[in-house]
Amino acid sequence: MKTTEDILNSLEAMEQAAPRPFLATRVKAKLQQPQGAWDRVITIIAKPAFAFATILFILALNIIVFVKSNNFNSTTKSNNEEEMIATNYDTGASAIYNIENNTEDEK
Repeated sequence: MKTTEDILNSLEAMEQAAPRPFLATRVKAKLQQPQGAWDRVITIIAKPAFAFATILFILALNIIVFVKSNNFNSTTKSNNEEEMIATNYDTGASAIYNIENNTEDEK
């Protein structure tokens, strides 16, 4: 087992970490570069507030479309029922008129 003295002595041989040469100048140059239009757009899109607002907008749009489609389907069903009732009542009357028209044309 190593003693605490051996562990502390092993730390003396360590060297301090040094950055790569010209690191500071590269960072300063990157910060001074003018940002393009796409860089600005990406920084806005990357914000959590924008992502949250976009998700809420898409969710609201889906809800609106779902509600509208349900209303459309219910009105379509009621119109179909009305048309079926109307055609049932019209079939007897239209057959009589067609017979009379056909007999009059033949005379």
